[in-house]
Amino acid sequence: MSYSFSFQVKDASEIAPVFRDGLQKILHHVGMTRLSSQMTIDLQTAFTEAVANAIKHAGEIVEIGSVEGRFFIDDRCIGFDVDDHGAGYDLNDVPEPDFLGDVSHGRGVFMMKQLGDKVTYRRTKLYNRLSFRREFVGSQNRKEINFLYELSDMAFRATHMNEIYDFVIQQIVDLFGVKRASILVFDETEKKLKIVASQGMDLDVAKEIAVSSGEGVSGFVFRHRRPLLIEDISTNEKGLKRREGYRSRSFISVPMIRSPQRSDEKPFGVINITERVRGKKFSRSDMHLLSTIANQTMACVYMRELVTSLNHNKKIRDDMEHVRSIQQRYLPKFMPNIKGYDIAGKCEMAESLGGDYFDVIRKDSQCYFMIADVSGHDVESALSMLQLRAHFMALLHILKSPAEITRHLNQLLCERDSEDIKFVSAIIGKIDLETHLITLSNAGHLMPLVSGHIFEMNQGLVLGISASESYEEHSFTLKQDENICFVTDGILEARSREGKFFGISHLKEFIAKAEDKTAQDFCDHLILETSKFCTDERRHDDKTVLFIKRVS
Repeated sequence: MSYSFSFQVKDASEIAPVFRDGLQKILHHVGMTRLSSQMTIDLQTAFTEAVANAIKHAGEIVEIGSVEGRFFIDDRCIGFDVDDHGAGYDLNDVPEPDFLGDVSHGRGVFMMKQLGDKVTYRRTKLYNRLSFRREFVGSQNRKEINFLYELSDMAFRATHMNEIYDFVIQQIVDLFGVKRASILVFDETEKKLKIVASQGMDLDVAKEIAVSSGEGVSGFVFRHRRPLLIEDISTNEKGLKRREGYRSRSFISVPMIRSPQRSDEKPFGVINITERVRGKKFSRSDMHLLSTIANQTMACVYMRELVTSLNHNKKIRDDMEHVRSIQQRYLPKFMPNIKGYDIAGKCEMAESLGGDYFDVIRKDSQCYFMIADVSGHDVESALSMLQLRAHFMALLHILKSPAEITRHLNQLLCERDSEDIKFVSAIIGKIDLETHLITLSNAGHLMPLVSGHIFEMNQGLVLGISASESYEEHSFTLKQDENICFVTDGILEARSREGKFFGISHLKEFIAKAEDKTAQDFCDHLILETSKFCTDERRHDDKTVLFIKRVS
């Protein structure tokens, strides 16, 4: 995929419409509906600064009559070139703006460098060219990431649940290149799966379809809570039959479950795709991706239900208890059983709503984990925690690097359309179970302790402040009998009647005595100890700990 075309700006008032028309044209040409809101804003800001520089500093409109350039897109990036015929300059010599004084000098170049992955300025005898590039995650992941960006807003933006279903169907058709897709939701009154959104089906036919649990492909997936990939339904060993009117023999059907890791969780519905364009077969990778989309959709639907409930229910205390119970359900009940490691976590929530979160997920020979603390103690904090979890689970399917996961979580949180913005401190980590290498990325969170010693690492900004923030990774090998402890500030800031904090020194002492304790005992005793230390019976802040021991 590669495409470019020229643009012309004859007056400063044309900058915004030229950008909008150009972006729409280039996305339409490559088959994309839209970019994420944040990327669109970043591109428009950079484009405005680039064209304004050519007008102001090179006198392009006065001398030449217009500012000219081109938009371009390929598998790796999207961007633009802006040409001028002025004296030119060296990009490296442009000073950073003085934010306490005259911020106009150097502002444009500074902003473009912050917003882009590559900004260059080349002088020739005929003209000068400023180039701005913003990279995608990768050709195989670009549409998936943009889908997550857009879906993250739907819980708060959609006015009706059908908007979410219709949006997901359109994105699935685009991502997988299929002619037919459907979302079925279980109707509690009729005790049947009913189609709520579809593509490639007659609307009258879709309205009449009602599938019992266990019936056909959809009913089988719904009853057994497992995704199903069928390469040829005529030869499948489960005895499933193709519905009348379906031309393809290949299907993928995945369940929609609010909390997939809980074996007692009842499915909400199913998502089906079939009839791939050009007859290409579905793969297990396609099935895993559709499962991730189903989980993210379920999280979005659940948050939409919660937002609707809170908007209509005036019994605030009852609502808070409801949200708190939802938060508890989304915290892990069991840790993955990993040979050579003992892992546990515990969260004691505040009396008011909070936003602490932790999770541990095994993926093949890697084990990913996260601990996070959302600012505030209200409904928005609780919703932000649920949204954070949904994003984290979805990104694990697409990305491998903790720093990249952190970067995209930050961009997703910066996308939120909310008057009460919540910020999140977090550490995301990965254990290579073969080499025992631990890789961490820190977004403004408390430093972890490795066998009682603070592990120094660079802290990036907390999530949700700046979409252009990048995050670093720090790695080390966890040796046998060593441990690593992560906590939220509710642990360290537990305060005694005398006004003393529990603090890092008490935590170090506690870790020193953990040698003979299991990870779960350590977490239980630490939460209990901080509760005893804090004489106030009211719980003002969440207390969360994640403890990882290498035992062999």
